[in-house]
Amino acid sequence: MDKLDVDELFLCKNCSLMIDEPYESECCGILYCQNCTNDLSYTNCTVCKKLFKFRKNIFAKNLLKKVDLKCKHLCGGKFPYDEMKIHLFRCGNKMFKCTIDYCYCVEKKKQMIDHSLLLHSNEILILMENYEEFQHTIEKIKSNPIDNRKNNEDRFKE
Repeated sequence: MDKLDVDELFLCKNCSLMIDEPYESECCGILYCQNCTNDLSYTNCTVCKKLFKFRKNIFAKNLLKKVDLKCKHLCGGKFPYDEMKIHLFRCGNKMFKCTIDYCYCVEKKKQMIDHSLLLHSNEILILMENYEEFQHTIEKIKSNPIDNRKNNEDRFKE
């Protein structure tokens, strides 16, 4: 009998990323992440051609909490599910894409920091100067998302 690769079992069949909140298609039982279920809700299943319907998979969520998963950035680390998000954010092997002035350099975290400081120091200073205003705007949106959504809808009606 072949060994199961637990990490492969918990990859979303649509986006190929690690499933955060496991949902399954009611028709075939295939696992998808919550974000992809929103994208696929009005499409047909690629396996049985029925209209997708999804439900949370509590069993898969509980199983995820009991296994160590390999880092997708290939650093060699294995982490419990609950710690994986933090690790993926901090992982030194994570690749970043620079989009300042259409630069599009792709580097690991440390090299991207060096690249940014060397080539984009003025842009970084502008971001730093405006960060407090940006943070205040984000907090305002988080504190009252319904009012902000309504304001945006009203703005687009004009």
